[in-house]
Amino acid sequence: MKLLQAIASLFFILVSFISTFNASTLHEVCRSLTTEHHKHTISYHDCVKFFQADKESATADKHGLAAIGAKIIGETAKSVADRIAHLRASEKDKERMGCLSECVKLYKSASAEIGKVAKGIALGTKGRLGDAATMLGTEGETMKLLQPLCALVFLLACSTSNASVLQDACKSFAAGHPEIGYPYCIKFFQADKGSAGADKRGLAAIAVRITEAAAKSAAKDIASLRSSEKDKRRLECLRACAEVYSSAVSEAAVAAKGIASGSGSGSGAEDAVTALSAVVDAPTTCEQGFQELHVLSPLAAVDAEFGKAASVALSVTAAL
Repeated sequence: MKLLQAIASLFFILVSFISTFNASTLHEVCRSLTTEHHKHTISYHDCVKFFQADKESATADKHGLAAIGAKIIGETAKSVADRIAHLRASEKDKERMGCLSECVKLYKSASAEIGKVAKGIALGTKGRLGDAATMLGTEGETMKLLQPLCALVFLLACSTSNASVLQDACKSFAAGHPEIGYPYCIKFFQADKGSAGADKRGLAAIAVRITEAAAKSAAKDIASLRSSEKDKRRLECLRACAEVYSSAVSEAAVAAKGIASGSGSGSGAEDAVTALSAVVDAPTTCEQGFQELHVLSPLAAVDAEFGKAASVALSVTAAL
């Protein structure tokens, strides 16, 4: 958030002091911008990261960097305005529609002002550069527009990025498990609100947590069935299922520990995959006893659902 809120300030400083810079490279410019006098605005690392969004910044001179800065912020303002317009088109609530309309005006105005700044930079005269700096002044309207722009861009970018992680994970899962499919995977993760903002490791942890809870729930169902079952052979099957799901709970805990043990692939992730491979087999093992007796399983639905959940957990964990 601090990075994006500081972009407008960074750009203002760059345009304001462009005539005094002796810097000829991106790194020298960022060092100049992040001296003791300006360090409260943005860090050197964030300055470099901002300009790296455009490949030409690597070889641009100081005027080129100012132009690139205007281009990046201008494109961002236009993109946000277009996205808000899209939201407005599908909005039914009048009050929310009114708010969205005002937001569109706000960001279109920001885009227009940035266009003027870009023109001043392109002309390159001291007068035009002065006009550009004035437009970006901290007391000016454009600065006020750019600061909320940066905050909104951050939220939109994070939302898009995180959604992409979840969607990519489910697309990968569906490719390997077409019989279960993408919609099930998305619905599975929607059981935990944290999945919307999770990275790959976070999704794996969530999947294991959901699967462990499902194993515990299955164990309770089995205990209830055992308490009322009179047939000895069916009772033996239920006993075996109870052991299988008890083991699944333990293995899920091992998987959770493995996932939490590190940020990269290694023994922790491998241990998690091994544990989850055993968990995935639980419903098949449970059903096998009833199949051998040639009787309907009272756990058929539970086993089928658990098998899907465990498959998702194994898939996202194996991808770490």
